[in-house]
Amino acid sequence: MHTSLRKAVLAGAIAAAAAALAPAAHAISIVQNLSFGTQNVPFTNNFTFNLFDTTLGTLNAITIALTTSATTDVNVVNLTGGPVSYSNATAMVPVSVSGPGPVTVSTTPTAGPFSGVAVGLVTTIAGGTVSATSSMSVSNALFGLHSGVGLDTGTLTASSSLGQYSGSAPGGTLSFGGDATASGNFTLTYDYETSVVPVPGAAMLLGSGLLMVFGLGRHARRTTAV
Repeated sequence: MHTSLRKAVLAGAIAAAAAALAPAAHAISIVQNLSFGTQNVPFTNNFTFNLFDTTLGTLNAITIALTTSATTDVNVVNLTGGPVSYSNATAMVPVSVSGPGPVTVSTTPTAGPFSGVAVGLVTTIAGGTVSATSSMSVSNALFGLHSGVGLDTGTLTASSSLGQYSGSAPGGTLSFGGDATASGNFTLTYDYETSVVPVPGAAMLLGSGLLMVFGLGRHARRTTAV
């Protein structure tokens, strides 16, 4: 009976230790934050970023998120010599971040629409500051272009065009232009899993089981001797 009990305890201790020794997956994220200050459009800024270090674990996802702000003016040009009504005057400032692949995430801060009366040669509409946010997930097929070993790096490019300005007027008598500045920040996030083996805890568990078996054995011998 005691022999069976010892075997059962030993088997349980070994099974529990084996389960504890099995690698446990842990989800971890690495986030890189990059930004570009206020500047006239168009512009192009290059940034160095850290590739995912493949020695850390298994890469599951890459996300790029972009937030931009633009301050705009819309210029309404009137060559008629008299007042002309306008509507739907709008300023759009495309800003994007691109990386290996290529992969691109884009935003378009938009001011307007505005309406009013154009008097004189140029009427300037202060569009104020507007913001936009966008994000994208990098395809698994492109993970290799975003991965390396150790401190390997890559390049991300933030850029903006001149801006797009438009509006409406009777008979197309007015034209629309403008200028803008833009700024922004973006994050590059690596989601990955790493395996951790809790060796100390497993060893303690196995040791406790063996001590229990040893104690049962001593108890059995004393009982037999009596």
